[in-house]
Amino acid sequence: MMETDQQDTREFQNQMRTAMAKLQSSLDGALVNLERREAPPANPREDNAMEDLEEAERAPGQADRTFPRNSPVPEGMAMHDQERGAIQENVEYLEELEEEEGEVGEEEEVPQEVEQERIRQQNAIARQEIEGDIRQLQQARTNFLQIIDKLRRLPTCPPRRLGYGAVRSDTERFMLCAFCRASGKHYSDSCDEFPSVYVRRPMIEDRGKCIECLELCRRDKSCKKYYEHCYHCGKYDHHSALCELPDKSDEINWQQSAIGTCEARTCPNNGPHQSAGARPSMTPGLEERRPGVSRRNRDFAIYVDILVFDIVNL
Repeated sequence: MMETDQQDTREFQNQMRTAMAKLQSSLDGALVNLERREAPPANPREDNAMEDLEEAERAPGQADRTFPRNSPVPEGMAMHDQERGAIQENVEYLEELEEEEGEVGEEEEVPQEVEQERIRQQNAIARQEIEGDIRQLQQARTNFLQIIDKLRRLPTCPPRRLGYGAVRSDTERFMLCAFCRASGKHYSDSCDEFPSVYVRRPMIEDRGKCIECLELCRRDKSCKKYYEHCYHCGKYDHHSALCELPDKSDEINWQQSAIGTCEARTCPNNGPHQSAGARPSMTPGLEERRPGVSRRNRDFAIYVDILVFDIVNL
């Protein structure tokens, strides 16, 4: 559109130059003709030819009475008529060009207003999209902080001492592990062959044994472990070897560590963000031995990584 406007402007300038050249040529011709006149006209009225022409323009009827149709027109008067006609044509041509210029200017103003309105609409749409993105990130930040707060409030406990719970009492040296059936090597809670509670509990239930004493009993108050609380969570309805809290604590600690790692990577000046007294990460090698947990933790880490990056760059 700008190239079209520039082309119209150049055409208008060329037309103006042509009209001015024609006007200058006409004036030059009139001056030359006036200088070449050698003698005054025989008729006294030719001295005032210009005045007569002006009067003839104001009163055409009077000019007809002064010069009848059959009477010969003086030579000087005819020349002045031709010059005046040429000048009048040039003036009318210039007026037409001015009118065309005014119309072109009005046409240029309309597209500019349309373009400005289009730009305003685009800016309004872009602003709405940006505000929507900001609201989404703010909501994501709120959800992320709620997840962190929930993780901090969850109860945790130290991990199981797998493989380190050797039997120390002489009366228990022939005690069998409830899971791997090893005799006198370790307590059932320290069995490293079946470390996951999600594997241990189905084994006990399938064998029809009590989940409090891990043996066959009446499963009432006569159970020898009925009044003993769990070593990990302190409850009374299950054996310590079947407590889910150590396994959940491993996952919680791993997730808290993933959050701290993501924050440290995106905001190195702030350092990792962990709750006070956070315990070490998952027991080495435990995630490989427990099916399903490793993948769930990796998915959680990816989610946290993306969420922290978006919030930090908000």
